[in-house]
Amino acid sequence: MRRIVRIIASVLMVATTACAGTAVAEPYVAHTDLQLRVGVDYVCGTCGGDERTYRFRTMLQVFADRLFPVMRMGDGVLEIGPYLKGALLDGGEVPQIAGGAVVGYRFGVYEVVINVGRAYATDIIGQTA
Repeated sequence: MRRIVRIIASVLMVATTACAGTAVAEPYVAHTDLQLRVGVDYVCGTCGGDERTYRFRTMLQVFADRLFPVMRMGDGVLEIGPYLKGALLDGGEVPQIAGGAVVGYRFGVYEVVINVGRAYATDIIGQTA
């Protein structure tokens, strides 16, 4: 049963990502991205304890970044900038805020980003369920 739920969650996440619109930005102009992400997280309810409860829970995120082009690399542009994120995790029970830095590579209408930062959640995941 868990395997079926994992497969369904994966398909939903891929379908949501595939249906999202693309934004075209000029190669040497800083740009701001604002994304609404809805999906499923695979969370650990009591990580570190003797009993670990892993489960799929819905999540909602609003993710914003401001990327500045640094240099051309091949057919794309390397970018860097800050990001902010607000989220409702663990089925909408646990609010979270996060911020940090993003490094991205944009080619055509596609962009690959990696973000690193700090996050704060109001509760430990799984404590409210």
